[in-house]
Amino acid sequence: MPATTTDYARALAFEREGQAAVAARVEDLGWGRAYLQPALPLVYDQNLLWAPGDALDAETAMAETDRVLAGLAHRRLIVDDESAWRELTRSFARAGWVYETEVVMAHRRPPDRVAGVEAVGEGTLGDILPAVEAYVCGQRWGHQAEPRRQLLEHHRRFSAAAGSERCFFVRDGAGDGRVIAYCKLWHRHGVAQIEDVVVLSAARGRGHGRAVVTAALLAAQALEPELLFIVADDQDWPKELYARLGFDPVGRLRIFDRRPAAT
Repeated sequence: MPATTTDYARALAFEREGQAAVAARVEDLGWGRAYLQPALPLVYDQNLLWAPGDALDAETAMAETDRVLAGLAHRRLIVDDESAWRELTRSFARAGWVYETEVVMAHRRPPDRVAGVEAVGEGTLGDILPAVEAYVCGQRWGHQAEPRRQLLEHHRRFSAAAGSERCFFVRDGAGDGRVIAYCKLWHRHGVAQIEDVVVLSAARGRGHGRAVVTAALLAAQALEPELLFIVADDQDWPKELYARLGFDPVGRLRIFDRRPAAT
């Protein structure tokens, strides 16, 4: 889908606004912007460059990313124009960068069914933070204390800057009542986003993901936003769930990374 699609453009603007809200510094590069948070140097999502246009040269983009993120172990560049990132991908891959593609999906249809919402609670980041930490610890980059600390601080900062954040979660009814699945709902300026959908590994396959997203969807619809969207990995199965819940693709962006050898 082209980046001129109205829903796609509004979703991207919403996400960039969130990035700017948590950044210590935003640098205009002419062809894009850098969002920087030196206090959290290990958090890729808070130290990155974002290119919204199609007039982008691979050599210049890589050199500028090296310059702006000098001193950090990683490099990250988001390109949201599909024709541009398709053109750039081969050059970045040859230079040793990896990439992933995310699909932006706007809510346009009723869900196929409403199920499991009676088990969903609503609260704040404080209610789900232990589950966020459990999820982080389960990742390859979450075993070390400092990356884990910075990632949890990243969640706190985004929560504080979100404008309006509501958290939806399912607790383990058969165990000790810990949160085992969650998602967030952000809302501002007539736009809503469902984000950070997580089901802890031991609780998967029970419909908890559908339940928390459905609860967030119903809460968002009550706000009557002009746009409700969600972002998914274009190569993973959750996008199929979101499609069943009424979300349709409106655009795709690509995230280019050059990662430290140890990760």
